[in-house]
Amino acid sequence: MADSSYVRLQRIVYETICDPPEGYRIGEIVTGLIMTLIAVNVIMSILETEETVYELAPDLFYYFEFVSVVIFTVEYILMIWSCTVFNEYNSCFVGRIKAILRPMAIVDVLAIIPFYLNLILGNSNLDLRFLRTLRLFRLVRLFRHSQLSEAFKTLLDAVKSKQRQLGMGMAIYILIVLICSSIMFIIESGVENTKFTSIPASLWWGVVTMTTIGYGDMVPESTLGKVFASIVAYLGLCSLALPVGILGAGFIKYTDLNNPKKASPQDTAQEDDISSCCNSITQQQQNQEEQQQIRHLLLTLKAIKDVIQEKYSITTTKGIIITASKQLQEEFDYDIESPPAPNLSQEN
Repeated sequence: MADSSYVRLQRIVYETICDPPEGYRIGEIVTGLIMTLIAVNVIMSILETEETVYELAPDLFYYFEFVSVVIFTVEYILMIWSCTVFNEYNSCFVGRIKAILRPMAIVDVLAIIPFYLNLILGNSNLDLRFLRTLRLFRLVRLFRHSQLSEAFKTLLDAVKSKQRQLGMGMAIYILIVLICSSIMFIIESGVENTKFTSIPASLWWGVVTMTTIGYGDMVPESTLGKVFASIVAYLGLCSLALPVGILGAGFIKYTDLNNPKKASPQDTAQEDDISSCCNSITQQQQNQEEQQQIRHLLLTLKAIKDVIQEKYSITTTKGIIITASKQLQEEFDYDIESPPAPNLSQEN
């Protein structure tokens, strides 16, 4: 009983702070609060790099980071403690090691370790400014959110599905840069004080121009070089459209294959109403056809009765039925024009 309660507590903790199932309101609230705290931490880490802003309230930055690191540390410890409820990490030691070595768990450590390193090495002569950069790993933790992680996974799958086309596009881009840089080097080689001193030096101009950045640190001096640079800039726009189109097509195709359109409740209700109406109309048509067939049959029987009454002067129902039966039998053995007269001497 105690073990089951312990496992149940682990499951509740894990689902609350790490992977809340759909509809688990408390887990969704906790996850939302953690995501908000991560976003605010990233903003504070960016503002802290500006000395004028940091000097306005250094204590605010310190205590905010202190509280945030405590929360992140408790979250990390609870995650490692409760992960053994799942089959993938069910081993007490090995399972937790596997959980610690997960990519997102490593990101969690990188997000909080700068604070502890700063506490340990704060009095040393080491330059610890790089630790501030490590705190930006907290931004990656945003991908722990289910919707963000699913969107990122979809994007990666779309890229993988078009990796051959993207590779071909990259090869074409490199080839164009190499050719354009070589031509520019030839054009500008005779110009005085040119910066296009070699093909490797011209490659920087080719990359900057093809990506439409245009730093302006290397520009052609000759008229022919400027005209050719304009053409290369246009080719850069065309080359950028190629991978964008490939990625867009792959993303749309992947989302269409993995997220088929689901009918809304309103559409389902309308389809049910239309189906019911069609079934009702079909049933009414069948009933009308059956009634019409019965009506035709009754009229046919009445006509037969009238003919027999007129021809054989029979008025009783039994006599009419016997005469009709004999007449039908004789249809197969005798000519219709001359049937034998029925023997009805004993009829009423």
